[in-house]
Amino acid sequence: MMTGLIVVAIAAISFSFFLNRIDAFWGFMGRVLRILSPLVIGIVITFIVGPISNWIEAALRRVLIRSERRRRLRRGISLLTAYVATVALLVAFVAVTLPTLIDSVRILIDTAPGYISNLREEILFWLDENAIGDENLRNFFISWEPMLRWGVDYLNQQLPNITSAATNITNALVNFLLGFFISIYMLLSRERFSAQARKLLTAFMPGERVAHVTYWARRTHYVFSRFAGGTFLHSLIVGVLCYVFMAIFRMEYAILISVIVGVTNILPVFGPFIGGATGCVILLFVNPMSALWFGIMVLVLQQVDGNFLGPRILGDSIGLSPFWVIAALVLGGGFWGVPGMIISVPVFALIYAVIKTIVEARLARRGLPAATADYASGGGGGGKPPEAKES
Repeated sequence: MMTGLIVVAIAAISFSFFLNRIDAFWGFMGRVLRILSPLVIGIVITFIVGPISNWIEAALRRVLIRSERRRRLRRGISLLTAYVATVALLVAFVAVTLPTLIDSVRILIDTAPGYISNLREEILFWLDENAIGDENLRNFFISWEPMLRWGVDYLNQQLPNITSAATNITNALVNFLLGFFISIYMLLSRERFSAQARKLLTAFMPGERVAHVTYWARRTHYVFSRFAGGTFLHSLIVGVLCYVFMAIFRMEYAILISVIVGVTNILPVFGPFIGGATGCVILLFVNPMSALWFGIMVLVLQQVDGNFLGPRILGDSIGLSPFWVIAALVLGGGFWGVPGMIISVPVFALIYAVIKTIVEARLARRGLPAATADYASGGGGGGKPPEAKES
């Protein structure tokens, strides 16, 4: 009894000390993540380029280089082709979109005051034409123009600060290059890394435990590689489709809005709404009818995306219901902001899969059904009250 009380007291004191030092803890973790950022970038690049390299290597094994003695040659050719293709696509994308993006932002900032004034005049004209004389409503549309002008002026004042962020951009570029080379080494030696990890586990764990750890390591790799590569491809396709539709209907700022829609689509659940709302706001200043048609187009695009593109690209790599996805987004965003919202979904999917596997295994050992539907109406042995014993 005394030992239990001592353990509880030590745990309470330790937890209280941790809560008092939680800011220092998160500051330390942030510093560690900044130091390890090249490694994190390398892992992300590995998850994106790895599936492309594996596909090319499998094709070479079937068609050209079948001998196992030529495995290094296949690996080198597949990696070189995958990286060249990825870099070429990124360079082409940046070369085509970046100048247009810069020009679009400058034009939007320069012309926004005129768009705001025209929009206000059209709304007031519509109110007069339809004999809507509510003074509070009219004052609202009159007073919002200075607020929007202040927002545009503030953004214009911040442009020099954004431009002066050359040091941060340089550091990010250096980290990206380091991560690039780390990813190459990881992909070239992935079998060796896997063998070393299995050797280490075998030295300290029984065979059954090693099999469990190996299974979950492969499951983790599958979820993260499928999520990273699938999300990147998914967002690219959505952005391209958005640009094609906007170009067909000759909407303004097609490249700028399509890039915003594609980038925000990386964020699950909320991303498509953020991108669509941003595009509507931009077009609302230019042409309210274009904003309306863009909103309809985004709704149609999201329906096609949710029912056709998403399931075929991402498949069952997540395996979470919308409720758990939103819960993961809230927790990840609360702790680590936007990066946390992105990474929290695959992490939560793994935690969910681990808990589900443990629960189903324990139910199986007790001879109970594992399907959730069996417990919907009191099934699984918990629905009936115990029978009363005769006295």
